[in-house]
Amino acid sequence: MNPTQTKQLTLDLMGQHNLLPHWSFKFDSTRTRFGQCRHHIQEIGISRYLSAMNQTPEVKDVILHEIAHALVGPNHGHDSEWQAKAVSIGASPNKYYDSETVKLANLYDFSCPKCAFKYRANRMPPKNRRYVCRHDLTPLILDNDPQEQAIKQFMLTHGCSREKAEQALTGDF
Repeated sequence: MNPTQTKQLTLDLMGQHNLLPHWSFKFDSTRTRFGQCRHHIQEIGISRYLSAMNQTPEVKDVILHEIAHALVGPNHGHDSEWQAKAVSIGASPNKYYDSETVKLANLYDFSCPKCAFKYRANRMPPKNRRYVCRHDLTPLILDNDPQEQAIKQFMLTHGCSREKAEQALTGDF
């Protein structure tokens, strides 16, 4: 689902559930969770990357999931009160992505050019640092790039050109 559609759907659903104008919506760049309800600033956040990699029904379910959190208030997590609210507004009462699914979809894969050692990381190493092979301390090389994966997935899902996918994922419309 492209960012424009995601934003519009989120704002429409927030309006339907009387969260506007007090609550706001924001895209974030996280790759380890799909959505987040931030009670302290009355904001619903959705991952730009994961929303672009999924279709409308999945994205809508995540948005409703976060709206249910907003409606029941803080300190409920996924308890029975939250689950009842989620079901009543049409959301699945479960986490959409389990941690293993998100990890598999969004890790950086590194490998040693000298041996078969593989390493998976959630982030790139800080500047002026690099990951090294635990066997011979050879600097590891990046095998994949999550940004590239998101672009390819978006192209496949939406049947569009690379340029359109890059624009959609970076928000340059």
